[in-house]
Amino acid sequence: MRLAWLLIVVLSGLLSPAGAANDARQSAITLDSLQHALEAKRAGRPVPDLYRAMLAGYSFHWQIGLGGQHRLVAISRNLGGTLLTFRPDGSILARRETAEVTWLQLFDFDEDGQAEVILEEIDGRGTGILIKNFHIYRVADHAITNLWQGLSYQRKLLPSRKGGEPVLDLQRGFVRCEPSGGGLEHPRLLHLAERVTTRGSRVVSKRAYSFSQGRFHDVPWTD
Repeated sequence: MRLAWLLIVVLSGLLSPAGAANDARQSAITLDSLQHALEAKRAGRPVPDLYRAMLAGYSFHWQIGLGGQHRLVAISRNLGGTLLTFRPDGSILARRETAEVTWLQLFDFDEDGQAEVILEEIDGRGTGILIKNFHIYRVADHAITNLWQGLSYQRKLLPSRKGGEPVLDLQRGFVRCEPSGGGLEHPRLLHLAERVTTRGSRVVSKRAYSFSQGRFHDVPWTD
């Protein structure tokens, strides 16, 4: 028992300063300083140490209001991405690391005046493989939560059974967001996935979700 307590004390001493340092670095991030760092990056000038890792391999970014009083900055870079939300005074509210982002869309699923964030992210890549997924994030106090994810695009080169050229296995996904009203009690998310071959395409999955009480619920698909 004494050994266990000793290990806890030692580990606490080792981990707490690092955790405190990370918290201090994040709290130092502001919307104004991030904007200046992004301008420097695009101009080819050095960026402050605080943003160096975040902007390494920078591709592009969006800055957009979510409704309510929060602003979102979404950064896409090679093999990664970052979501940051800010209060009206420019101080940071929350941060979340993502995979590489390709596009962004907003939709207010809980209809509280502040939109949720829909991203397409590159979740896997390699020789003959590319996987992109939809991710839906919710911004709350001090946290950005992943509410849902589903297939957007998947391409794989599979070995031929007859030893010939590799066979392309391609799947594509589509999402549609619908507000409440018109017969819908709650907002709805529709996700359709299809497999594409040289002979055409066929639907392999149709899922419908109703959003209530802070999460998505499976419901029957209705056209």
